[in-house]
Amino acid sequence: MPIAKLKTKIVVTAGIKPFAYGEKGKGVAQMPVVPVEQINDVTGAGDAFSAGLLYGLINGYSLQKAAEVGALNAALNIQSADSVRADLAEEMLLKVERTALCHLDRNASEVERSRI
Repeated sequence: MPIAKLKTKIVVTAGIKPFAYGEKGKGVAQMPVVPVEQINDVTGAGDAFSAGLLYGLINGYSLQKAAEVGALNAALNIQSADSVRADLAEEMLLKVERTALCHLDRNASEVERSRI
């Protein structure tokens, strides 16, 4: 079944590779993951991505912005020794988001919005 017949929004992650996101009528794009200096444990990274994505969508963010928040939350999560960061809070995510997403924007020109 073609993606166009499924839902209005779709996101597909691929571990450390760029992830894809798309909306009906807007096409599909790719975005790089948020780079981190040290990975402590990847357990829960996908759940963290999904939680950040859903947080963004519930709060009215565009799919692209929500996916960026998901990527950021996954990056924060893999830097923790726990499967869920004990110190994760909305304020922390929003504070880190402002600086980390600038990095995503710079790297995105290489990968993001490339039609697949």
